[in-house]
Amino acid sequence: MPSLIMSRLKEETAQAHKDTEKYSYGAEIMSGALTLEQYGEILLKNYWLHRHFEPIISANSDLNALFDSRLNERMKLNAIIEDLKKLAIQIPTDWDGLVKPDNIAQCLGAMYVLEGSALGGAMIHRVLSKNVDIAEKNAFGFYTFYGQNLGPMWKEFGEIVTKFALNEVLEEEIVQFANETFKSAELIFSKSIDQITS
Repeated sequence: MPSLIMSRLKEETAQAHKDTEKYSYGAEIMSGALTLEQYGEILLKNYWLHRHFEPIISANSDLNALFDSRLNERMKLNAIIEDLKKLAIQIPTDWDGLVKPDNIAQCLGAMYVLEGSALGGAMIHRVLSKNVDIAEKNAFGFYTFYGQNLGPMWKEFGEIVTKFALNEVLEEEIVQFANETFKSAELIFSKSIDQITS
């Protein structure tokens, strides 16, 4: 039987997810027209998103306990940094202005967005690996982060969220913050690099 909270998350964040994807060069990726510059922009914006949320998430000791002290295995920021280095893109300064999770439920909501990006990333990698200009840089650490463990890692995440969300109040807070995180992603992806760095 599917997890009710994971089903709620998928259904109730669908519009926010769609709003974010408007700015993610989806058409260019799928058509093979994405340029190296555009790929670098995508990685930079993922850098800012993960740079904001991951330190807050990883610092939550109670959350780490839920993940059997293996929470750091899910932190993707360093993979993004290595990809940026391969593209000779300077690591940018931090950008503040996004919502901050302050409890386990909110962290799980944020993680739903960050972990979910790995699912989409596998498909993006398959497409971009055929884009010669991008593929030759071999800067796919972020989009291949879990490798063959992608399915099991997502399943485990869903099981942990389901185990934690014992009542309607917790479910609602997780869903609400997942939507807030998607809005943060939309805010980043809708801006130009110059707008963010100025």
